[in-house]
Amino acid sequence: MSSKGKSPPAAHALTTMRIFQLTLALLFLSTVTYMAKFTTIWTAPSFKFSVDEAHAENLARLHEVLEMRGPNRFFVADFDAADTYLRTVNLAEGPVFVLLTSSEANGTYWCPDCEDARQPITDAFARAPTNTRLLEVSVGSPQDWKDDFNPFRTRSLFHIRKIPSLLKYDGDLKTSQLLSETFAMQPALLDFVFKSKPRVEMSHPASSYKTIRDGNEMLAFLEAYQGDYPLFLYFTSGIKRRTGRPWCPYCDIADVPLHFYFDKHAPKHAVLLTLVVADSFSEWKDRDNPFRQQSVAPVRAVPTLSRVVRASPTDPVSTRTYSLALKDIQALQSFFESPH
Repeated sequence: MSSKGKSPPAAHALTTMRIFQLTLALLFLSTVTYMAKFTTIWTAPSFKFSVDEAHAENLARLHEVLEMRGPNRFFVADFDAADTYLRTVNLAEGPVFVLLTSSEANGTYWCPDCEDARQPITDAFARAPTNTRLLEVSVGSPQDWKDDFNPFRTRSLFHIRKIPSLLKYDGDLKTSQLLSETFAMQPALLDFVFKSKPRVEMSHPASSYKTIRDGNEMLAFLEAYQGDYPLFLYFTSGIKRRTGRPWCPYCDIADVPLHFYFDKHAPKHAVLLTLVVADSFSEWKDRDNPFRQQSVAPVRAVPTLSRVVRASPTDPVSTRTYSLALKDIQALQSFFESPH
């Protein structure tokens, strides 16, 4: 009888102790969770990492070398840090652009074009949508940049020949929308690429842009052309699979500016016919390449910009080639605006 009478208090004491232990455990867990969140808020950079053990060392180094140079504007001093940043950046949070420049000495770029582009790019970025991010990357000293094996020249991520160069990051280690050298100093072009406010929209309809990849198809198109609208021919290279950009570096530099200035200065009923001459350099140099063989619209190099001339349907087709530098903005505008 006495042992049965003492059992309930023992069970009650055990239950109370268990509840107390569970309460302490929950309190400890809540404290740890709160501290983890607090630490993350105050130590994490303004972009999110997708943690991968294979990149842990690079990520740790990136934390050390990444500089913040303004709202959503960052700087790294070498290729590897830029590569790591782009591998881990979250594009769902907003677009990312990469500005490749020379190194600095006493706050000045050794590359004069980089220095001339500094303020226009800064001003245009300030007009960009607020979720836009800009990563500036130094290609190094003059000696570094002149090295033919400089990774900014050879690796597919950037693959540039000129600085400054502004590129949009598309994900999967691919870039596009190159603005290089003096083109990176043009406010209108920068606003177009950054999609700045007020947003720059294309004024020509989609029907104003056509693409042909076969020389014989081009000849048939020109034969059918009646001369009733301004027709411009843009001979360019195909896309290099490794980079996702034109294999011809000069076509790569010309592509965005040429399309932009056509849209802004060509008559509204004009057509820009893009002619992709070859998918590789070897195909372009082949003497049997149909674009090289034909003489109706002569082309000896890419990029080439021409205007088709046909006064009446009975007149033969001829072309007038733009012979000045594409970076001569005034001349390019005049070529598109000219009535003939």
